Amino acid sequence: MEASLSLPLFLIFLFSFLYFIQIFILQEHIQSAITKMGLDMAKLSYIYEDFTGGEDTKNFNKTIFEEGFGVDLSEFGFVKANGAMLKLYAQNYLNVEQINKSCIENGYHGMSFDHSILFDEEDTIHIIVHYRIKIPIRLFGIKNFDMVQQVLLRAWTGHAVMPAYSMEEETNGEDTIVYITKTGSVYHRSRDCSHIKLSIRSVAGIPSELRNDNGAKYYPCEKCCNGEESALGTYYITSDGTRYHTRRDCPKIKRTVLEVKLSEVSDRTPCKRCGN
Repeated sequence: MEASLSLPLFLIFLFSFLYFIQIFILQEHIQSAITKMGLDMAKLSYIYEDFTGGEDTKNFNKTIFEEGFGVDLSEFGFVKANGAMLKLYAQNYLNVEQINKSCIENGYHGMSFDHSILFDEEDTIHIIVHYRIKIPIRLFGIKNFDMVQQVLLRAWTGHAVMPAYSMEEETNGEDTIVYITKTGSVYHRSRDCSHIKLSIRSVAGIPSELRNDNGAKYYPCEKCCNGEESALGTYYITSDGTRYHTRRDCPKIKRTVLEVKLSEVSDRTPCKRCGN
């Protein structure tokens, strides 16, 4: 009698264990895929910015490199210009047949890359994939649950560093390079000034328990939050801000920094933090 009762329980436990093993294997497959996607984009961005359009990429000879990139440049340009194509591009690395037979709800169609951000003003490649895991047997109250996987990289576009000295004769300082924003009223001597270079980081879930550097709470951004945010979504905050954002490129946290000569700043005053 005891054996007849314990055997079904043992089998349920065994199947549940194997099911969660399948989830872990699937996670590794997806993480590997989006990492390779991000690396492709990081490498190709360095070359692609030199082309004037997608047609130029078709005649580009990739054999000048020792290793192939694994993706056509024209295809990359389409993805770069249209983030909605990221999911289709993922088929280069995802085993769609395996995913359709997996524990992901609705298989490949149940995966979403909509929250990904490609090539913002900081040349960031942030690939985010959402999907839902289905539980076939409701054991111990475990229900279907959402999963989020992501990879964050920088595009390999290089960085132009201002020279520390010049061979030209210096004037009275009016040709010194300073930094301004389009809507600001001051100029900055350092591009790394915290007033123009925001420290943006991503967090999983609404950051209701987090505090900024001044101890203040974070509230939803009135620009990119609509009141229907998922508790398991990815959000972006700054160290000195008081809002959380659903988009890394939200205008409320985006800074367009321009390099200009000091003589061109008009009536702007120096930044109190870096202008002295």
